[in-house]
Amino acid sequence: VQTSEFLNNYKKKNRNCILLKNNKNLGFVKTCNKGLKIAKGDVVVLLNSDTIVPRNFYNKILYLFNKYNNLGIASPITSNSGLWNVELLADYSIDQMDALIEKTANNKFPDILCPEGFCFCIRKNIISEIGLFDEIYGKGYCEETDYAMRALNKGWSLKLINNLYVWHRHHASFTSDERQKQLKVNREIFWTRWKKLYDKYASVIDMTTLISQRKASIYQNILKTNQDINNNIISYGHNINLVHDIKGKNNVVKIMSANEESCLNITINGDNNEVTIINPYRLLNVKILIGNMIKINNCKIFIDEGLQSNSIQILAYENNSNLHIGKNCLFSWNIVLRLGEKPHLLISSKNNKILNKAGKIIIGNNVWLGEDCYLTSKAQIPHGCIVGAKAVVTKIFTKENCIIAGNPAAIHKKNITWK
Repeated sequence: VQTSEFLNNYKKKNRNCILLKNNKNLGFVKTCNKGLKIAKGDVVVLLNSDTIVPRNFYNKILYLFNKYNNLGIASPITSNSGLWNVELLADYSIDQMDALIEKTANNKFPDILCPEGFCFCIRKNIISEIGLFDEIYGKGYCEETDYAMRALNKGWSLKLINNLYVWHRHHASFTSDERQKQLKVNREIFWTRWKKLYDKYASVIDMTTLISQRKASIYQNILKTNQDINNNIISYGHNINLVHDIKGKNNVVKIMSANEESCLNITINGDNNEVTIINPYRLLNVKILIGNMIKINNCKIFIDEGLQSNSIQILAYENNSNLHIGKNCLFSWNIVLRLGEKPHLLISSKNNKILNKAGKIIIGNNVWLGEDCYLTSKAQIPHGCIVGAKAVVTKIFTKENCIIAGNPAAIHKKNITWK
């Protein structure tokens, strides 16, 4: 009732508006077709009722269709959908989120395979060429992808409106049981028609990677930063739960956003130390301790993007110590990475030299550490290696793509790879 009253009042105030009414629920497909038949604009937008659009909604759509003459169908990024979804961030309005999306788009509009029905933007010429939605799909699901395949088959391109954000509630039209039944039937129809064409383009357009990279580019621009009176700077991004206790001055902690919820505890006692973690995948129960009962200075810990781990302890008890972890590493449970032993030092009785002085720990790209691994002293693990459970690594390994295991660790197999 409220919706009908609102629409009736809106039509009275906006004489250029045409209000179509259905006596019964025709479903998404037939209702859209009803509107498509009378639409007059050069670009037609099918917009779900469970959406909220930003101020520049229409301008951004028109800009894209004017930019690409061959563009047939497009849809934007949204808060909730099957594919092109980036959650609405806490404390962000729709317009603020839209501005963030635009800032990180870099004026790039990638080709996609599945423009989505919540905001389905169609060039009017296509409707004249390929007709309306196929009503074989009933009240909804797969009809918009079927329509996109028909356009693609005629040589039109499909694009993501990469600079536009639309809030979408999602699944407001169907109950869960209805949705599953409708999906099952409609998917069978779609794949019977379009599997060959879809697979051809899917081999070139990797939609999962596309949205994953898009999220990363957005999250990189979200950092909460605090600076105290001792010039200690702490910055961390989206999906990071950070507990920190920093004593000293000029320390820098910078943790970029994570793909999944991550929990870190960082304690520093010392000056001029740096901790940098670039876009981890997921980090759980990560503890970083620089200094203990004595101050440790000038320590650098750097973790490149994509690290996933269930439990790590990084212990730095040596001035000027250095830890570097490469890209896309997988660490299991109870991993210990130890740099130095101060104040517990082993000293030669002959020449008074420190015997357990730390060097650098360096771990390459795509390294898998098994459960209970312990790395210390001058441990180095090259790219592509697997380190077996309970291995104790204290030396430099140089050969890539090996299995390293044991106490003390040694190479047990060469020329391996892993996923």
